[in-house]
Amino acid sequence: MKDTRSRPAQSSLTALLAEHFPLDPRRLTVLSALILAVIQARSVVLYQLVQIVDLPGSNDTVYQRLKRFVQFALPDLLVARFVLAHLRDEQQMLLVLDRTNWKLGQQDINILLLSVRWQTFSFPLVWTLLPHSGNSNMATRIALVERLLPLLQGKTLFLAADREFIGGEWFVALRRMGISPVIRLRADSMVEGSPVWVRFKKL
Repeated sequence: MKDTRSRPAQSSLTALLAEHFPLDPRRLTVLSALILAVIQARSVVLYQLVQIVDLPGSNDTVYQRLKRFVQFALPDLLVARFVLAHLRDEQQMLLVLDRTNWKLGQQDINILLLSVRWQTFSFPLVWTLLPHSGNSNMATRIALVERLLPLLQGKTLFLAADREFIGGEWFVALRRMGISPVIRLRADSMVEGSPVWVRFKKL
């Protein structure tokens, strides 16, 4: 039998989400139940979540309902608006750019993700699925950041990323967007005609 002690929390979460997510009430119910189940199970595997998610019906019925929900595409920037609404008092924001790549059978799942850091947490804001394995290109990175930029007006912005995310055009674009990069560079990277390690030699 499923534990229904989460219902007060689920009702509160549904009410909170309803303020920011213009979704059908049935989808909001599934979303809030799914969020709480993921937190409890520490897993995103649907057949594991079926055992604990607080939704009516048999396991097969609930499983099919969850499958339909995860195939539903949320409107662009909906998640970002929700997260940033709760960080509106933060004047400085550290964005984090990362990429994750794995295989589902023979298919590459390659996601370029832009998050925001708050305390010890990182909240995803916008992402794009790359149609190939391996690194992203500069145009794709710039387009991803530009999607989010209208929601960050008036903020002091920093961007942390690994040394995969480098390139002259990329750094020029970050400067144009008013974002200060905090990006690890290779020792042989050139900055204004000299290796980057020279600039840090005396630190």
